[in-house]
Amino acid sequence: MKSWGRTFFALLALLALIVGVLLVLIATGILRLQGIGLIELSRLAGSFTFFIAGIVIFIVGLLLLIFCLRKGEQVSAISQQTELGELSISYKTIESMILKASRSVKGIRDITAKTASTEKGLVIYIKAKAVPEKPIPELTLELQASVKDYVEKIGGTAVAEVKVLIENISSEPVN
Repeated sequence: MKSWGRTFFALLALLALIVGVLLVLIATGILRLQGIGLIELSRLAGSFTFFIAGIVIFIVGLLLLIFCLRKGEQVSAISQQTELGELSISYKTIESMILKASRSVKGIRDITAKTASTEKGLVIYIKAKAVPEKPIPELTLELQASVKDYVEKIGGTAVAEVKVLIENISSEPVN
């Protein structure tokens, strides 16, 4: 959301907070006003409906204010300094690279990937299914090597570890 939009909604939230507090104070009789124009506010004292309305308006204002003040979605990325400036590659991009490299391994199906950054480099977590025709240790070694080489070559970032979890055996045959 643009800054002017945040400002508008923040002002709207503050207005709702003020109106909510005023309604609660008037409904409980703590704040006594004679009247404004055609509305006689003294009649509102002791009104349970206006008390609840004040609380609801206050809560809506509070939620709107929290929404306005919270930061936007932060894109997690790996940053590297080059001769010409900073290069940032998002984790989503790295995960796409992992999926592309995984597709080159025959016998691996239904791949999901997550990444984490450590001091030693990138740690890649892969969940997949294996076909029953190939030995799982050989498949995982091939998958780990393929993913590590591809991410280091294309992404230009060090891969510390590739962890693979074979969740199940796939019913699809090897292509």
